[in-house]
Amino acid sequence: MCLCFSLILFHNRDKVDVTTIFVFSTFAASSLCGILLFKLSDEKSARQKAESSHLIAAKRLASIYDASIVGLLYTRFDGVILKANDAFLDIIGYDREDLENGRISWIDMTPPEYAEVSQLALVQLKASGACEPFVKEYIKKDGKRVHVLLGSSLLTGDDQAQIFTYAVNITNLKEAEKREHELTLKMQNQQEQMFRIFKSNGVKLHYLQ
Repeated sequence: MCLCFSLILFHNRDKVDVTTIFVFSTFAASSLCGILLFKLSDEKSARQKAESSHLIAAKRLASIYDASIVGLLYTRFDGVILKANDAFLDIIGYDREDLENGRISWIDMTPPEYAEVSQLALVQLKASGACEPFVKEYIKKDGKRVHVLLGSSLLTGDDQAQIFTYAVNITNLKEAEKREHELTLKMQNQQEQMFRIFKSNGVKLHYLQ
């Protein structure tokens, strides 16, 4: 609209007085200010919305972290654990003093036979920003082992920590699987012994089809 008005003034410049030019300049300046203010307001609204969403997400994560529903930790590629909630400390048997004094390293807690699976997770993290959930063991402070289900994501570059990880203690599940496997083997062994006894005593076995 301002462009059309400018063309009209240009073609009639000999007939235009100072008052008209002043009115046009004021109108043009007001229109430009209106456009700039609208753009700034729109950008501010988008920024506030993004900040609000980020704040909500941060509060949700903080509530989960503090509730200790699942083990959560912030760590680095060199193994240093910078921050962890009580649930994770309970899993590995260390206390907060150990954490604050830098005595906990996920690399040191990882048994040698799990080095390869840990390395694969790091490769996935660097390549895609996250790794597929995987199972491994940690060596606890008392020397015992604990089975954990782990999943990690890469943090932004301006964060002191590099990796955010969740950890779930699945030791009971693994022990139940082990007991079930041992029971199955025991039943198979007993069945084989029974068949041998029957066979040695001339007992014929008939199987139902």
